[in-house]
Amino acid sequence: MLAVRGCGVFSPDTYRVQLIGGAGRIVVVGESSELGTNRAELEAAIQPAGATAQCTINGKYLVEALEACPGATVLLQFGQPRKPLTVSPIGGTGFWAATSPILTDAE
Repeated sequence: MLAVRGCGVFSPDTYRVQLIGGAGRIVVVGESSELGTNRAELEAAIQPAGATAQCTINGKYLVEALEACPGATVLLQFGQPRKPLTVSPIGGTGFWAATSPILTDAE
């Protein structure tokens, strides 16, 4: 089982989102000077996929949590050194997918 250790997310216009996760749950916190703080806990299925991991998140809750951030794709910065994780919608399914080569094994 893989787990998200934690990350900071910065959209192109510097709105901030944090993901904190593990054991199949991810907490998403979005912050915006205009919209304030939006926090959501959501279920996540995290599965290994070769050298990467894929994280599938229910789009309804992800959209609510990320509403302070513009655009359909957000780059998430993970760990040291920071690397991108791309979150994007899976067409017509109501889910978003995230992929990163540096999601690490849960201890």
